[in-house]
Amino acid sequence: MVGKIKAAVDARHSRNCLIIARTDVRAVEGLEAAITRAQSYAEAGADATFVEAPESQAELAEISRRLAVPQ
Repeated sequence: MVGKIKAAVDARHSRNCLIIARTDVRAVEGLEAAITRAQSYAEAGADATFVEAPESQAELAEISRRLAVPQ
């Protein structure tokens, strides 16, 4: 997925094109894995990330605290 994000960033012709990277690994591998993936997507150039299926307000806060891009 990181390669796809890098390709989208490279192909983007306008900053008006927003690249949002979604991960749904939370349900299978847990919150830590989801945040790690989202961080790698942001490092690849995604403008925003979407961590699917947080299970509590505390997890929502953790996601926002640890990821530097909009959610």
